[in-house]
Amino acid sequence: MKNYKNILILKHGSLGDFIGLTGRFASIRHTWPKAHITLVTTKPYLELTKRMGYFDDYIIDNRTKNPIDYIKMMCLLGSGKYDLIIDLQRQRRTIKRYYRLGRLWSKNGFRWAFVMPDGLTFQYTPPKHRLCWGKCQESFLKCPQEKNNVDFCKANPKVLAQLPKKFVLLIPGCSANSPHKRWPATSYAELAKRLGKKGITTVVLGTKIEAEIAKTICSYTSTAIDFCGKSSFFDIPGIVKKSMASIGNDTGPQHMAEVTGVPCVSLFPTAHGKAAIQSPTVRNFISDNIADIPVEDVEKALQSLWHKA
Repeated sequence: MKNYKNILILKHGSLGDFIGLTGRFASIRHTWPKAHITLVTTKPYLELTKRMGYFDDYIIDNRTKNPIDYIKMMCLLGSGKYDLIIDLQRQRRTIKRYYRLGRLWSKNGFRWAFVMPDGLTFQYTPPKHRLCWGKCQESFLKCPQEKNNVDFCKANPKVLAQLPKKFVLLIPGCSANSPHKRWPATSYAELAKRLGKKGITTVVLGTKIEAEIAKTICSYTSTAIDFCGKSSFFDIPGIVKKSMASIGNDTGPQHMAEVTGVPCVSLFPTAHGKAAIQSPTVRNFISDNIADIPVEDVEKALQSLWHKA
């Protein structure tokens, strides 16, 4: 295996994307333990990725259309400083903005890796072909996926102390521009009411943006607790591990919950079903219209996961 000295990783995306790649980050670090690894990402995920401990340096991509920022990135890719560039974004925007123009800009060519399910697929552009878009040599190298984990997130003990001893976690939020990914607040409320009748407290997790959703849920039953705005996402794994189970939409906090090993029920619209992970402790519901997922089916799935555990 080639001993790369300087590796550049490109990754933007959402919180869920980063959690789903923690195993990949670990694999890259363990495959090249002596390499100087730099991560190109956006500012909101800087602190998160620093806590992971896999990277030596960081470059913030503002993702603007400012030509100055664009030229700076092209200079970075074409500088020859990095002997391996790994694209964990794998989106049309990244390929168009970085890969194609980076090939034209590069003086010496570069080795570019796209991530595939079975490892890393390398596409190498030799110097003599740097102006020829269609000609690049390909080689393959395995870099196995390690298990995703959120062990780097350490919960604040003061936050955990506010929680009841026995509860089910509800994560009803999602991106503000993706309302189609939200299971209705009334469905969460009905589920909380059913669990309350069985003596099970529910805790609604979210930011202040989910305040109205939490209010609706808590109005259905006195056994629901509004915990919105009382924690950071570094607290989430600790909160989940203290719970009996987590039920949530296709959102970063729920994806964090899924890798803890605690029983999880996750709800997806069909268009986003590819984000569903397969695990013995996770039950996924995927529907063309997420509002059509019956409350009773979610409750039964929860009971089934508890029975298996």
